[in-house]
Amino acid sequence: MTTETTPLLQVTDLAVEFGRGDTATRVVHDVSFEVHQGEFVGIIGETGSGKSVSLRAALGMLPSTGRMVSGRSLFQGKDLHKLGRRGLRAVKGNDIGFIPQQPWSALNPVQSVEKQFLAVGRSHGKSKAWIREAAREMLRRVEITAPERVLAGHSGNLSGGMAQRVVIAISLMLQPDLVVGDEPTTALDVTVQKEILDLLSRICREDGKSILVVTHDLGVVSTYCDRVYVMRDGRVLENGPTRSVFSGPQHEYTQQLVTASTRYLDDEPSDASVKAVVA
Repeated sequence: MTTETTPLLQVTDLAVEFGRGDTATRVVHDVSFEVHQGEFVGIIGETGSGKSVSLRAALGMLPSTGRMVSGRSLFQGKDLHKLGRRGLRAVKGNDIGFIPQQPWSALNPVQSVEKQFLAVGRSHGKSKAWIREAAREMLRRVEITAPERVLAGHSGNLSGGMAQRVVIAISLMLQPDLVVGDEPTTALDVTVQKEILDLLSRICREDGKSILVVTHDLGVVSTYCDRVYVMRDGRVLENGPTRSVFSGPQHEYTQQLVTASTRYLDDEPSDASVKAVVA
């Protein structure tokens, strides 16, 4: 889905370095990408391509060892890097939901699931009653059949697939306009990956949300994404509608990916298409 409207997220000429002074190493070079309302956009690249670093820099989530040396990141027309820590915290969770690669990095295994919903909701000014009702509803929407039991339990007792469903429910609870995933299903087996991605795609499309995922999985991009950006060595090599990029790739690297994975261009990809690893 491509539109002529103002992008929901617009990242321009992003450059990122790690280290300081003479030891600084530039790992992202003039990267630009955008997401429009209602789009599912993918950034694909092998391990070390700079895709996750670009995503985290755009959202103000770089570790202390990294820094954005140029570029800007506009969300709904506002420069995220000029909001300050408090302003950025208000946007993340409320307007931008984030799904990490490992659900356990977002969940506290010794706390009840309900407490973790409460922590997120109360940080954005929601009442306990509102949060509890929203949590039950979102757990139902991610197809957890016993939401009360899950809320009362501890996340450390959940399977990987169930834990990722809980993380998705938490990330969607405040109805963000943009949902961002950093390799959101890599830690799951193939069958569970497809279930989670089908679920995420369906909910976001029903609610008119936008999705941005970074992945090294060509099957994820070809199956779910409206548009794709292909990265290598910290640069965007090619971008455009997914079908166009994969059916007529212009860059040699993209051509190599497509040649190795032509079965993922079918109109109705099979379940096996979910695991096309580039890295």
